[in-house]
Amino acid sequence: MQGHATRPATLELWASAGGNGGEISGDAAAGTAGTSYKGGNLAAGVESAGDPDMLVGFALGGSAGSFAVDDRQTSGNIVGAQAGAYVARKWDQFYIDGALAFGLYNNNIHRATAVPGSDAPIDPVAGITPENWRSNFLSAGFGTNIEAGWRQQVGEGAITPFAGLQFAFLSMDSFDETSLDGGALGLSFDHRVVTSLPVSLGLQLDTTIGVGDGQSLQAWGRAAWVHEFEPDRSVKPSFQAAPGTSFVIQGASAAEDAVAVNAGLKMNWGSNTSMFAAFDGKFGDSLRSYGGDVGFKLNW
Repeated sequence: MQGHATRPATLELWASAGGNGGEISGDAAAGTAGTSYKGGNLAAGVESAGDPDMLVGFALGGSAGSFAVDDRQTSGNIVGAQAGAYVARKWDQFYIDGALAFGLYNNNIHRATAVPGSDAPIDPVAGITPENWRSNFLSAGFGTNIEAGWRQQVGEGAITPFAGLQFAFLSMDSFDETSLDGGALGLSFDHRVVTSLPVSLGLQLDTTIGVGDGQSLQAWGRAAWVHEFEPDRSVKPSFQAAPGTSFVIQGASAAEDAVAVNAGLKMNWGSNTSMFAAFDGKFGDSLRSYGGDVGFKLNW
């Protein structure tokens, strides 16, 4: 904050709406099944930039999504609310961004299951007819990330190498499946915490083009290699009919190595109003994920 005069605080209000979807492939050798998902979100926030080299903001949001694990005859939906805060600081070409967020989610899951019998003439075994089990439970998540980069002006644009580190965990309440018809294959799940620790190295290109009458168009694109240190997504339930007898279900693991891309446009209609649109993607050996959002920002 040294070396320049501060200016009166400027408040910026923004809002956005977006959606995403993707697939995580299973691994037959590991006994995991593929998962597909899709969802949407709304968010709004306020930023304060009293110092031209520093930005502080907070945001609130809501999301809704669904998933399906067809090979396990399992599907569900998730509704959540999130709150977060973020800060950005730059020193000439060097910058550091940081953020933290908290979310609370309501989860509903449906699972169909059955056990086939055997009609062997010597020792026939009766099967278990199809059963439908449902569950509802709460989960809470916390995440934080930090990114640092060096922005170098090149002609009419800029190139920025950057590195980032994220940490997140999701805490899921214990719960028991329920069925109106009863059955023998209901499961119980203990409290479970899932962690994620990815690091990223990437490059960003951006430029600003004047379009007259005080208006400008900003464009950017970035790509990063992402390595996940905590890919395990297994759970350990037990049969309600045999308490204490647990077993491991291997969920589709997070991609250990992937490429994350982001590209967007921001139209500045003047000094006080702008609109933006962005695309996000993440691609790996077992992962394909797509998303996008649109929004606006007002300054006063």
